[in-house]
Amino acid sequence: MNKAFCREPDAAAPANCPGCGHEGLAVSGETIRFHVVPEAADTLAEPAYFCPTDTCPVAYFDLLERSIEIARAVGLYWPKDPSPPL
Repeated sequence: MNKAFCREPDAAAPANCPGCGHEGLAVSGETIRFHVVPEAADTLAEPAYFCPTDTCPVAYFDLLERSIEIARAVGLYWPKDPSPPL
């Protein structure tokens, strides 16, 4: 694909969640592989981010605005999953 048609991430801008617009928390690829279903683990580019907003349906996202929703994640902690122990 021609580079003119590719969107390059802006490294200077903060990583904002495509679902709610809040700033995300950087996570490693290992964290993504541990907390999402296997078929979704390779859909995000690095760096990847976690959206800490409790009302947002997005769990993880990258700078290209690709995301993994809570329904495709497992073992999340509060506030995304209010049922596990604190």
